[in-house]
Amino acid sequence: MLILFGIYPAATMLIINWYPFNRPLISKVSYIICWSVFSTLYEWLMLKMGYFYHDHWSIWLSAVSYPFLYGALLGNLKFIRWLENVKKV
Repeated sequence: MLILFGIYPAATMLIINWYPFNRPLISKVSYIICWSVFSTLYEWLMLKMGYFYHDHWSIWLSAVSYPFLYGALLGNLKFIRWLENVKKV
């Protein structure tokens, strides 16, 4: 459980902190794709090592889901920052 509850919050913080906010769109898309590939490979490795298992799920579903999840994560951050600016006014 430590691996599951330790790695995902830490990876989320890394994704948000290193996101290229002031770069062109291609850089942003490449960043999300790279993290999605890394996350899929990490999940596959954890499956092979026996630390993780899937019931009614597959690694391919994870691979397709990661870009959308990371997009939602960054959208949530953008929304929170927008709320902070609205509150200041």
